[in-house]
Amino acid sequence: MLEHIDMPEIIKTSDISIVKRTHELDKELWEMLNNHRGFLGKYLNWPNRIKSIDELTEETAGEISCWDKGERFYYYILNDNRLVGGIYLLNIDNKHHSAEWGYWLSPDETGKGYISKALKALEEELFKRGFVRLVIRCAVDNAASAGVAERNGYDFEGILRKSYCNQGKFVDNKLFAKINSFLFVF
Repeated sequence: MLEHIDMPEIIKTSDISIVKRTHELDKELWEMLNNHRGFLGKYLNWPNRIKSIDELTEETAGEISCWDKGERFYYYILNDNRLVGGIYLLNIDNKHHSAEWGYWLSPDETGKGYISKALKALEEELFKRGFVRLVIRCAVDNAASAGVAERNGYDFEGILRKSYCNQGKFVDNKLFAKINSFLFVF
């Protein structure tokens, strides 16, 4: 069983910074949300649920609390110190050494490889910490998210029927997984 995991608060790659979600960027996220609510809300629940800056601030406080408890790790993706998206580790299962990814980008920032770079950097951290299985789920019609999984070596494992509810509608999800090939668990 994995112990309580600690994750670095900042990871830098050649062109992005992956930083722990804090209140420092609440205003910038609020502006992005208001400008791109329809795009972000197509596959995610939170853009349609958060209706005020106060609700967003409460959401950030909740994410910070989850981070401190090791329950979920939410990062912002920055390019030139500008918020371009987010990536988070959720459904962490310490007993089975597994977790799931969630991620999003501003529509102005898609196609630049930011999610793939963040995913690779965070995968490395998790695999070093003993994780065996990392999962990506996405709506069956979310070709961009499925493309991220495929380009980053996640194997398609099947369709989870009616496994996600977004805006009151249950949708089928594709399930992708990557196994830590450098770790052998007996």
